[in-house]
Amino acid sequence: MVLDCGATKTFASVTALEDCLEAQREAGLLGAVEVDTTNRPRFGFANGDSERTASRSTIPMHAGGKKGSLAVFALNTKADRYVPILGAMEFLQKSQATINFGNGWAQFKAISPQWIQLERISSGHLVVDLTKDMYLDIAKSEAARRLLKSTVPPPAAE
Repeated sequence: MVLDCGATKTFASVTALEDCLEAQREAGLLGAVEVDTTNRPRFGFANGDSERTASRSTIPMHAGGKKGSLAVFALNTKADRYVPILGAMEFLQKSQATINFGNGWAQFKAISPQWIQLERISSGHLVVDLTKDMYLDIAKSEAARRLLKSTVPPPAAE
């Protein structure tokens, strides 16, 4: 899931949502998925286009050893354009996210007081891997292990 503080609701193309669910199934993490085809708001985009969603799905999410869920609006995009799952303000607010976009450290206080190092993809966006527990591989370095023992924010990027 690409963290997108410019989006108001979490959404993805139907293809991206299907790919995520298939990856979760292959990882043994797929739980109950709920699909609501009556909740179909229209989304507007920065380029002026708008599209009505196909459905609102609730998919599994694993964090800190806890099972939760994530609501994602699915779009049947024009020309089958692939849109990754965009974790929007709704998710960021509910999870009480504090994110340092400079160094990629984040805390999702509603999930855990621990700080985690997010992955940064080639576009520069920060991502959360929905195919595993988001807290599973967080202690990759000695510095990370020390930070995990406290709830003190990591140092700012230099």
